Amino acid sequence: MTTHKILVLPGDGIGPEITAEALKVLNAFSSNTRSFTLRTELIGGCSIDAHGTPVTDAVIQAALDSDAVLFASVGGPKWDGVRRGLEGPEGGLLQLRKAMNVYGNLRPCISPCKAVTREFSPFKEEVVEGVEYLVLRENCGGAYFGKKVEEKDYAMDEWGYSAPEVTRIARLAAYLALHHKSPTFSNNPLPIISLDKANVLASSRLWRRVVTETITTEFPQLKLTHQLADSASLLMATKPRVLNGVLLADNTFGDMLSDQAGSIVGSLGVLPSASLSGVPGEDGKEGLKGLYEPTHGSAP
Repeated sequence: MTTHKILVLPGDGIGPEITAEALKVLNAFSSNTRSFTLRTELIGGCSIDAHGTPVTDAVIQAALDSDAVLFASVGGPKWDGVRRGLEGPEGGLLQLRKAMNVYGNLRPCISPCKAVTREFSPFKEEVVEGVEYLVLRENCGGAYFGKKVEEKDYAMDEWGYSAPEVTRIARLAAYLALHHKSPTFSNNPLPIISLDKANVLASSRLWRRVVTETITTEFPQLKLTHQLADSASLLMATKPRVLNGVLLADNTFGDMLSDQAGSIVGSLGVLPSASLSGVPGEDGKEGLKGLYEPTHGSAP
């Protein structure tokens, strides 16, 4: 019997409600050879109310000691204007991601069936039919974790990346491109489309250079193209199939464009998200810690 330790973090708003349903699915996978040990803790606004902090050291340690974390959502109007940044409800999730080093955030989006498209999607069926994205967002660097300055008349967010941070996310993109089998691509490797703003941002120029070096040197069999993030947003709204493949982006652009991808199916509420701490099988790793959640927020 293999027992998996799962840390459950329902969080705020709609979080507890959807967590209850997710646990029904998880329990359905229990068997004579596999079981789950669940530990439920607070995060986000409810943790601020109870402990004065969006995530406690004990919860972070519990996450590190678990095989996986099942997270729902944080935040809501109750805490708006009271605490922001790492001290606000969302800061609990950011701190958890950083502590777990789950740097690769995978957010898939596949065009729904025609009935769902007609009911929920703002797009015509023929526009979104055949869309298949694997959005891979760098999850532990960039503007969300950089130095902050917030004064009355001036504010600043440091948006920086190191070459090793970009290299590791590029390698994870390559793994996904090689191992995700899809009829859309005749079971061939997926193309990688790297999104940036290399025309204006220094961090994006480093991003583009390191992604290019990593893929062309280590994975020459893969197709890599670069796309400015703002024009990618336009393509997603007008010719979404053009972007089919692995969409590789930094923290900020990945956050925005994966949310925009929700419009294809009509709601962020049905899109999943997995944050991984490495490349499966790399350096002999048999298992990886992961943080699993819906893409949507707390829906206050």
